[in-house]
Amino acid sequence: MRKAIVLSTVVATLLGGAAPLFAGRGFSYSRLMSAIASNDGDVIASELEVAEFFMCGACIQPVRNLLDHDDYRVREAAAWWFATRPMQRKDIREVAIARLYANDSVAARNAADALGTFRHPDAISALSFAAGRSDLSAEARVAAVKALGLIGNGSAESAIVGALGAPDGAVRVEALGAYLALRGSRDGSPLVGLLGDPDV
Repeated sequence: MRKAIVLSTVVATLLGGAAPLFAGRGFSYSRLMSAIASNDGDVIASELEVAEFFMCGACIQPVRNLLDHDDYRVREAAAWWFATRPMQRKDIREVAIARLYANDSVAARNAADALGTFRHPDAISALSFAAGRSDLSAEARVAAVKALGLIGNGSAESAIVGALGAPDGAVRVEALGAYLALRGSRDGSPLVGLLGDPDV
């Protein structure tokens, strides 16, 4: 009798522990598609979080389209969704890096957001190039600098310091945050000049 009770307890525990892996988080393809159709950033981000670890081949293209959504929250959530899927992530990273060398500022912004979310140092060179391009919009350059800060690798320091002197104040502000986010010790001397910056 005692063995039966112990066995039933173990089975119940195993089943209870397994449930969240399969259904406990409430993912469904139709719910995700409904969220995407709603175009509500909060709703989409929430559903992508629920779907983060579920395998769903039919979801790949719809979620990939979200990498170019107008709302940063949606782009970030979509990139996080792909961050757990190495095969798709590699392809997206290659496309994103190519976008940073092209002439579409919106595409470059979106690419930088994805690469920043992936946080892989192999994107630093392309992001550094984009951060210093005068032919990209300030918004795209801000996104590139932000991504460098999110990656946080010290090899991005020279690009970030260069962005501290950018003509656009929004880029300089982002560069300040990125500089502070870099791993390792720094004396902060490149920031001294910002104390007299004309943009309050």
